[in-house]
Amino acid sequence: MFDDPDDFFSGDELQSASYTPPRMTADYIQLRFQLARFRVYRIAQLPLTFTFANLHTLIQYMFGRSDSHLHHAEVFPNVVLFDGESEALIGTIKSCGRRRPLEDYELGNPSAIDHWRRFSPENQPIYRVQPKVTHRKDMFDRVMTMEEKGLTLESIWSHNEANNVSDGQCSNARIAIIYTYDLGDEWTVHITCDQGDIFHHLDAPSNLPIFKLARGAPPIEHVQWDVIGEEEAEDKTVPPRFFDVSYFQGYCEGKITSASRKTKLEILTREEAEDQRLEYLRRQKERRDRIANGEQDEDEDEDDEEEEEYDDFDEE
Repeated sequence: MFDDPDDFFSGDELQSASYTPPRMTADYIQLRFQLARFRVYRIAQLPLTFTFANLHTLIQYMFGRSDSHLHHAEVFPNVVLFDGESEALIGTIKSCGRRRPLEDYELGNPSAIDHWRRFSPENQPIYRVQPKVTHRKDMFDRVMTMEEKGLTLESIWSHNEANNVSDGQCSNARIAIIYTYDLGDEWTVHITCDQGDIFHHLDAPSNLPIFKLARGAPPIEHVQWDVIGEEEAEDKTVPPRFFDVSYFQGYCEGKITSASRKTKLEILTREEAEDQRLEYLRRQKERRDRIANGEQDEDEDEDDEEEEEYDDFDEE
């Protein structure tokens, strides 16, 4: 594995410089990002001008993903969270959704309204959000599809709840975003209002996130089996540099990489990533030389574990 040096740290790990920053604002919202099925979460304050495209980049950075799969998001009303039933379920959505609104042609038509009541699902989102949109409304369930670069957080949550995405039909606390990455494995993040006062006003306008809390990191990406020596997701460490917003800025500029490893979330500069890549290749060459010379490979188990940890780069 990794005979080609470029396979170790692939370009997909470094966010491209195409990131478009949101508008400057002093109005922020505090959100919880809960990785479904794991006791792994992030709490951050974000500009209300943050677009869903900005949100996608932020999630990839915060959870150490490679941005190498499809993704989408959905905005739901009537959200009910698991509460007190289990620590593992804190921040996870228990139920959500609504029936679609009646169409104009259905209003005043008893037969159409009866059909709507009997057959319209009760768990539909208000919006589906995609990187690119070809059809604004699904012809089957009639849910509106929005393009991620054009939809902002201030369109979802509002100081005046009558102006939130539900038009006041539910409170801000009962509105959530479900973000899904890798539509095969479905890594899902539930994005909800954090407890307490969710709106914050900064002394000066900004367009950068403020990282407040973080626990754990996801399982290693692109690995279809258990990795020897990988810790439980909630026990993985988060480095202090995660909370330094300059690293997120560097990530958006393609200068920083973020990846979940066996024991930690790893945030590296391009130079650090290159040094790590070269060190790994040096060890692999030494191992091959030992095997070719008929010597016992004392590091075989350790190297096998390392290959599994970094196997995602070999598949790019």
